[in-house]
Amino acid sequence: RRLHVADGFGRLLAATLCLMREAPDDPRLSYYAAACPPHHFCEHMAWWREGGEAARVAANSVSYRRVARMRREVVEEGTAFAEAGFSFTPPPPWDSLIPQGGDMFLWVKLLLQTRAVETDQGHVLPPCVCLANHRSVGESAKVCVADGEVRLVATVALGVDDEVSINYDPEADYLDLYERYGFWDESAVVHTAEVVVPPAELEALLREAEAADE
Repeated sequence: RRLHVADGFGRLLAATLCLMREAPDDPRLSYYAAACPPHHFCEHMAWWREGGEAARVAANSVSYRRVARMRREVVEEGTAFAEAGFSFTPPPPWDSLIPQGGDMFLWVKLLLQTRAVETDQGHVLPPCVCLANHRSVGESAKVCVADGEVRLVATVALGVDDEVSINYDPEADYLDLYERYGFWDESAVVHTAEVVVPPAELEALLREAEAADE
C-alpha cells in the first residue's frame, strides 16, 4: 500500500521511521536515544494505560479527553504506516529504549512533537536545541529559523555555567505545557480552567446574555 504524507511533520515522521528500520545504529538516532533515555515519555498523558489509575483520575478533564482523542488518531495513523510496510518492533538499541508494552510509533510521535522545529523547508530535528529547558519567564535564548537553518541565539549575556533556556510556546498556559510535553512548568504565569459546555446550553446562555443587555 502506498503511504500518502500530507505535510512536513509527516515526512519527518516517515523519514525517522525509515532510518530506525534501515540504520538503527545511525549516530543521529544514537543522539536522540541519549537525549531521551528509557521511559522518557512515561509521564506524558498519551502514554498512560487506558483504564489505569492515572487515566481514571483524569478521565473527566478536558485535557485528558483531548489527549485520548490524539492517541486514537495516532493508532489510526500507525495502522496506515504498518499497512504501508513499516514494522514497529523496536530493533536494537531501541528495544531497550521503548518501555515494555509501549508503542514505538507513539514514542516516535512524541519525540517529534516535543523536539521538532518547523522551518520554511519543513520540520527538522535540530540537535542541541532540544536540550534547552523551558521557562515561561526569564528565558535566556530563543530559537531562530532563517535560510533553512535553526539557531539557538542567546537573548542575554551568558556566563560560564549559566543555563540556556527557551520558551517553548509564549501563549501556552500551565496545563497546555503538561498536555504537550509531560512536565509541570513551575515558571508558568498563566493558569486557566477549561469547562465543557454542550452547544445547546451555550446557545441558551448566549441568548440570556443578549436579553440582559437589551
